[in-house]
Amino acid sequence: MKFILPFKQAHLDRVKEISAQLGPQEKLRLFSCSRFESVRAIRVFREKYLKPLEDAMMAPKDRENGLLTLYRRQIAVLHSVALIGGPVHFQTLASAARMIFELGVDIALCGKDPTDESAKRLVAFSQVERLRVSQKVAQFYETHTPPGTLDLAMHKEMAGDVVMQKRAADFVTQYWALPKGSTAEKYRPSHWSTHQDLRLRAQALDVKPDSKWEGRYVEVYPILSWHIHAGAVGIVGMPKESFEAVAATAYGVITDVMLDSYDTLGKELFWAKTMAEWRDRLEFLHQVAGSWYFELVLRQAKETAGFDFLEEEELKI
Repeated sequence: MKFILPFKQAHLDRVKEISAQLGPQEKLRLFSCSRFESVRAIRVFREKYLKPLEDAMMAPKDRENGLLTLYRRQIAVLHSVALIGGPVHFQTLASAARMIFELGVDIALCGKDPTDESAKRLVAFSQVERLRVSQKVAQFYETHTPPGTLDLAMHKEMAGDVVMQKRAADFVTQYWALPKGSTAEKYRPSHWSTHQDLRLRAQALDVKPDSKWEGRYVEVYPILSWHIHAGAVGIVGMPKESFEAVAATAYGVITDVMLDSYDTLGKELFWAKTMAEWRDRLEFLHQVAGSWYFELVLRQAKETAGFDFLEEEELKI
């Protein structure tokens, strides 16, 4: 990857002149395309520069494993976004952006915790949640006929496992405050952290007067959710041209949150010390979207600043 911004003042002046001749929909299209290019850039950066660092980690500890587990879920979503990009997929992109945001909050929370407790909470919540689902399924089919495709025996076995029940109750007692009137045997948390509400988790990450995480939650999370939940609030009265804006918003969230996650992992897993120019490279990735927009605008007039940041072999990633 070529971490070079070739733009000079003459290029920026031309971008301004050409932009004045473009219609709003064309500007939006170029803006969305440039944000997609930034998603592509952070994916290539991971494959070429971060994955070797991941693979080189020998016997990661609990805390490191917790961070890597959440991060790899983000990467799986990032790969999907890179494959399906385009405004026709605006609902899928919104779903992906929301997932990456929630995982980004989780990673930031784990990074903020210098102990192993967050990693242990992740494991504990997984076991408590799996027991909850099996108990719910087993209870439902006590009075209903199960479909032939359901492995009900597995759910019954898990739901009736007294060892698992005790372990789950012990986890609940250890890690979560019980609501008034509830018991460890009955209470089921909705999240692994101490904060059961996403906005509270975002607030816990912000150091006043900074409000980056809560700001993201307030500004874009409800909009992304419109395109996930049932109903039509996300599309009623909206022209199809506006779906490009939804896609652009999703790409922006994905880029910003993924780069924050890279930053956290760089600090906590010591990648930043291993990779030369770590900070400069992340800053370059933050600027890809805007720089690619400038390049696309220039190309509308058959001009170029020569912004071409991928090596030939990286075009295949």
